[in-house]
Amino acid sequence: MTISEAAQSAILCQDAVNLSGVLASFHTIVMDVLWVEARRLGKGTEYVNTHPIVTLFLDKLASLNRSQCLCSDSMKSYDGAYAEVERLARGETVESQPGSSKLGRNEHSTLVRLCARCVDHVRTQDAVSSIQKDAPMTVSPHIVTPESAQRIAEWLDTRGGIAVWPSINLSNPGASWTTPVNNADGSPTTKPTWEAQNKPERVITNPAEVLVSKDVEVKRFHVGVRLGSQGMSYKVTDGGSRRIRSAVAKAGEGAYYVFDYGTQEAVIMKPESQVGLLEFLRRAT
Repeated sequence: MTISEAAQSAILCQDAVNLSGVLASFHTIVMDVLWVEARRLGKGTEYVNTHPIVTLFLDKLASLNRSQCLCSDSMKSYDGAYAEVERLARGETVESQPGSSKLGRNEHSTLVRLCARCVDHVRTQDAVSSIQKDAPMTVSPHIVTPESAQRIAEWLDTRGGIAVWPSINLSNPGASWTTPVNNADGSPTTKPTWEAQNKPERVITNPAEVLVSKDVEVKRFHVGVRLGSQGMSYKVTDGGSRRIRSAVAKAGEGAYYVFDYGTQEAVIMKPESQVGLLEFLRRAT
């Protein structure tokens, strides 16, 4: 096996689900490829331990063990290693290895927050830092799209406010649904889907607590999918999920992703501008 073939295996293993198979491939590559390459280059243990191919295999094993680290340092290390391995897989020469990210015992990393939204979902996130100074807000704003702004305003005015229902579906974390508090006949609204919590997480009656966010596409890329454990739905593979998390983190504050089922692509989005609901409606008239 060549170093290029080993790199290709490291990339392919990102979508694997069998730990023993990944481990067997990892062992073969370390012993029969990386150590051979290390000796050829006059390198030693450090070269093998910190090689980008090793980084990808170790991350995959941690993912299968459900102990994968999602801190910003770890994701930067993975992203750099993945790029290096892609170059190796194409047969290019890698002049240097990305330095491994290390934290001291008393240092802490900020966990990456991944926000997900489908077409019918309205995301809620802490966007206080992006609120204009002339529109102070003492609570975390509820974020809505320009397309839903008028409907949200009508619900606030005529339907008792809006209710935010978080997801309890572990396969769809981070999602939420927004409904009017009351139905048209005045009866309380029930949860909009089985995926939602039985009671709303938040009820909003003040339009000042709502921000309208105009979001733009940052990038999109194809990701692998697989059947869920029950065979009833498709899920993004571990490798695809890792790429999505890395891309969201690189896109910056407020970034999230949506999934384009037509092209099987993850679409990375981020806010371009945000304005209060009443100000948005005033500008629209």
